[in-house]
Amino acid sequence: MATRVATPDRKRNVLYPIRRGEKGWITGELIERYRSAIRRGLTIPLGTYPWAPEFGHVFNRLRNRAVTQEDVGLALVSMRTMYTIFVPDIFVVDLRIDNDPSSTFLPVELVWGLPGGGHSLSQADSGFIFGPETEKVTV
Repeated sequence: MATRVATPDRKRNVLYPIRRGEKGWITGELIERYRSAIRRGLTIPLGTYPWAPEFGHVFNRLRNRAVTQEDVGLALVSMRTMYTIFVPDIFVVDLRIDNDPSSTFLPVELVWGLPGGGHSLSQADSGFIFGPETEKVTV
């Protein structure tokens, strides 16, 4: 799918982070917009925006220490809560964190999809219109 450009006065379908194209804001549609919003949530620490304290990740709290399954579970609940508020169309299926306490970086994989029958905790209950897809970032 080709990236299109919106005029500066229109911000519909703008991708995040907001970037300028030749004649306006760079935009995308459907899955490209979802990927953009998901990556934004994975790269911003929790509490960065005062007007949206629930937006962001908790991964900076997990750096430089041994990450347990409980930590991953709590981070998964935090990500599901954030995306339910800010990107309600998607469902977060799974979260994987590469556990290396000696590293200063934390590789994270978020598995998400667009559910067909509502937000169900089981993929078998609803099925996915799109996905599940994996977004990989290093925080």
